[in-house]
Amino acid sequence: MRNAIFILVFLIGQTAFAHHEPGKSTRTLTGKVNEAGTTETLSGVKVSIKGTSLFTFTDKEGNFILDNLPEGNFEIEFSLVSFSTEKLQLDTLEISDNKIDVSLNPR
Repeated sequence: MRNAIFILVFLIGQTAFAHHEPGKSTRTLTGKVNEAGTTETLSGVKVSIKGTSLFTFTDKEGNFILDNLPEGNFEIEFSLVSFSTEKLQLDTLEISDNKIDVSLNPR
């Protein structure tokens, strides 16, 4: 029991004193994905940053949130079965409100 309490306190302490690593971005990108030509939002769209392990999926309202974006230029990819994949080039320094909306075309 003492070991379990020690481990729990240790883990909480590690989280509480976690720090930002130099050179790592803490930018967040949010947005919404819909079907092109309609107002129909798309759920389950994979939103990923090419060349990294960063990805997420849109929720039932088509919204997504991507945390810890890399600094500088990167390619973001939106993919869903039965829809054409959309790729965008973004620069974290040029994203003023950190929000983008994307439309996917059905195949």
